[in-house]
Amino acid sequence: AHAFIERLPDGYDTDVKERGTMLSVGQRQLLAFIRAYVHRPRILVLDEATSSVDTMSEHLIQ
Repeated sequence: AHAFIERLPDGYDTDVKERGTMLSVGQRQLLAFIRAYVHRPRILVLDEATSSVDTMSEHLIQ
């Protein structure tokens, strides 16, 4: 997620609008995954977690 966040107009300070409307579906999906992951859950159930992300990101997630 860091790589695409850095490419946003203002990096981590970019206003992504309500519900992330300025992001692609894949970017929103990747951010949702990262938000869940940083909480370090003992169990994380993913249902089609990578259906909209690019192949490289999918490999990193796996």
